[in-house]
Amino acid sequence: MAKQVKLTAQRREATGRSAIRKLKARGIVPAIVYGGKDKPQSLQVSRRDISLMLSHASGENILVELEIAGEKGSRMTMIQEIQHSPVGGDVLHVDFHAKWSVCPAICRIKSR
Repeated sequence: MAKQVKLTAQRREATGRSAIRKLKARGIVPAIVYGGKDKPQSLQVSRRDISLMLSHASGENILVELEIAGEKGSRMTMIQEIQHSPVGGDVLHVDFHAKWSVCPAICRIKSR
């Protein structure tokens, strides 16, 4: 079963190689949220928060309740991909996959 954790993120306006290098030098990990009904959103998360979350993870499937600064409410996401440095193993980038808040499912079951 997937474990659910809370994580605080901020919107990221700066893009490009030099901007990302400056973020990483300050201890910030770039991230992005895909899926759901919204467009992909660039975010930034504290390296300490990501490392702490991953150290307590018991499996690959982690449900993350993303609280984005400046937005009311939170978004339920799942970690889709984490890019690690091949040398030091540091987290380089995180991809989150947003889930729809209301997604009705209809199943048809044949009876015998």
